[in-house]
Amino acid sequence: MRIFVVEDEESVACGLQALLLEAGHTPLVVPCVDLALDRFAATPPDAVLLSLYYYFPGMSGFDFLQWQPVRESNVPIITLSASPTESEARESLRLGALDYVGKGVSPDLLREVVAYLELHAAGNRVGGTGIAPERRRSLRPGLAGPVRVAEGNGAEWQGDCVNLSTFGIKIRSRRPIAPREVAKLQVPSPDGAPALELLAMRVRRDPDGDCFRFVSLSETAFRSLSEVVRAQTKAV
Repeated sequence: MRIFVVEDEESVACGLQALLLEAGHTPLVVPCVDLALDRFAATPPDAVLLSLYYYFPGMSGFDFLQWQPVRESNVPIITLSASPTESEARESLRLGALDYVGKGVSPDLLREVVAYLELHAAGNRVGGTGIAPERRRSLRPGLAGPVRVAEGNGAEWQGDCVNLSTFGIKIRSRRPIAPREVAKLQVPSPDGAPALELLAMRVRRDPDGDCFRFVSLSETAFRSLSEVVRAQTKAV
């Protein structure tokens, strides 16, 4: 895939470039949003890794997300922030970003995010919908306890976990949930540890439940989630 890396910090750009090359992609580093928009207009990429803020005055990553040709292109975009916050994550997702990631996360977590980006780009190439085929890299165990869901509008409810992975969770609920609704989930830990609080976006509804994709995962949350999935997989 041709992937724009819109980033003005050389060390961050080089790290992302190396990771994408390792995965077999063609990264094109662009140091500012203004130039990225020009190149996007000339030849849209297959995907974009987009820094939200820059050291020098000019357009921000949020401006890029709101540019009409970008919004109409359906090109999947991952936004990056040096100081990630929940409000930034929600705004990025509201403007159409696929995910929002802190710049300090590990290569392992970044590889997972890029793999998800690949699926959406593949969905664009195959059907033009941007809807990725379901990912099935590993077992997806369920959880014994209920998952608590807090929607952005203040509504709260509980649902049963149908299955869980490091990418997302499927929750059985009778409550209708809007597509791309961003919610805060409390996922129970099997060993009695405090529940994991995770931000997730509803991506589709299956006959047996609503599918949520985890977004803006911190390194700590990613490790804890991986441990929960491994523990539940052993118990299956």
